[in-house]
Amino acid sequence: ILLCCLLTTASYQGDYFTLSGQGNRFQPDDNAQLLSTISNVDVTASCAIYCLENTFCRTFNFDSTTHQCELYEGWFTAGNFISTNASSIAGWMEINSAMFSSYNASADQCQNSRYLSVDIASGRCKCPARTFWNGTFCLNQ
Repeated sequence: ILLCCLLTTASYQGDYFTLSGQGNRFQPDDNAQLLSTISNVDVTASCAIYCLENTFCRTFNFDSTTHQCELYEGWFTAGNFISTNASSIAGWMEINSAMFSSYNASADQCQNSRYLSVDIASGRCKCPARTFWNGTFCLNQ
């Protein structure tokens, strides 16, 4: 049931999460990717919702024993998944080219985008700070 709610919430936003198996956590290449740690989170779906609510969040860790949720700005490709205790699970947003279809379009095409930002000087949709355009996606630097 929790996974159903997670997928429904994610689908409503146009975003989709993939969950690692139990006993895994995301370890970023750069610890500066940690956006926040939230305590007293009851379930994985709640952690995913916190990630959805933070426009910079792309990946999260949840521990059902400590009830901690860690939000990361990096895509899952900006780190590794490591084996840890059975109470840990990681989740990440699926990345696809449609998320970036407005790249270089006029600013009105990305006003409410979590993946692109408006470049004031050019009036075009560009990659957000600390990311770069690889020809298909905006990836973490």
